[in-house]
Amino acid sequence: MKNTKLLILLVLGLFLSFTDVKAETLKRKNVDNGKINVVLNSNKGYVGALDATIKLTGNITFSKIEWNKSLNDLAMKEYEYDKKNNTVRIFLVTKNTSQNLLDKDGNLNIGNVVVTSTKTEDYNIELSKLSITNLDLVKSDIDSKKLESTGDKSFTIKIENTTKPSETNKPSDSNKPTSTKTPKPSDETNNDDKKEDNLNQDDNKTDSDENDDTNKENDNKEDSSKKESKKKLSIILIVCGIIGIISIIAGIIFYIIHKNKKEKPIIENQIIEKD
Repeated sequence: MKNTKLLILLVLGLFLSFTDVKAETLKRKNVDNGKINVVLNSNKGYVGALDATIKLTGNITFSKIEWNKSLNDLAMKEYEYDKKNNTVRIFLVTKNTSQNLLDKDGNLNIGNVVVTSTKTEDYNIELSKLSITNLDLVKSDIDSKKLESTGDKSFTIKIENTTKPSETNKPSDSNKPTSTKTPKPSDETNNDDKKEDNLNQDDNKTDSDENDDTNKENDNKEDSSKKESKKKLSIILIVCGIIGIISIIAGIIFYIIHKNKKEKPIIENQIIEKD
């Protein structure tokens, strides 16, 4: 009886160990130059939160993550890039227990990891750390020995050569045929005569321009002097008009005063005679 129980326990232990042998696997697929699609496959059945670290190897630089559309309606969806260690840490959290990060096949399509490089380079992407939260909201760290990756062993980012082709094949100026044609004497003399005529024309133009400038200055001076004389004449006329008006008013006042003085004695004499 004891041997039977021991055998049953041994079989159950082996069964449980075999069921737990299946590891968490990162599926990788090259979808474009410098762009790898990553899908996490898990045997946990339910994952409410995930904290995963992806290691990048090779002379490349992480650019961004293009999230899969299935992750649009989550409570949290973020990533952090550690430039020193060249790792990307991903955080995913559901809104409640009715949401499951895994589909019916146990796959979580994270999206595309995009990298850049200055030259054509081989690189790789691996899952280095993983922590998940189950239906009871209990967080568990997955043993790194149970983290696997599938797909190509390495990937290649191709950078086109942007350097311009060398110009050594272009013919140099020294190889170009030199012309042995010499100008005729008559052509030289004609060219000299034309140059002299052009110089004379330029001198005449400058002289005429100078005369025009002086004439303009003289005209401006005459106009200004005329304007000043007109101003002075108008001022004189205004002053004379004012003086004439004042003298007329003074004459009228003087006439009235003088007339009143003559009338007063006549009136006084008439008053005496009546008495």
